[in-house]
Amino acid sequence: AIDPQALEVYNRTGSREAIELVTRFSEEVALILHEEWLKFYGELFVQFRDFYTISKKRNEPVCGCQAKEPGLSEDIKKRIVEETGEHYRVIDKKGTVPVLHGESDRHSPLVDRSER
Repeated sequence: AIDPQALEVYNRTGSREAIELVTRFSEEVALILHEEWLKFYGELFVQFRDFYTISKKRNEPVCGCQAKEPGLSEDIKKRIVEETGEHYRVIDKKGTVPVLHGESDRHSPLVDRSER
């Protein structure tokens, strides 16, 4: 796009002007690209945030949107546990690990099974 014009300037006036032309062009394109990426980031952030997928729903009175939580796959959950160990484990005031809906406590050494 700019190459033929830069070559013409180079042949007519020399390298200094050709370099200035290419530099100006690069700076302008970089600014445009940066603005486009910021807009794209904004669109992604609004649509996909905090493990939710947000889509338009015009008749929804609060936000005009619908939020769906796809959840984490078992592979991702396993990876988090493997990489973080006990870091995110929730322990109640008695020092036991509360069992959340859909979880199994049978392998947890921290669960107090005496009250069952």
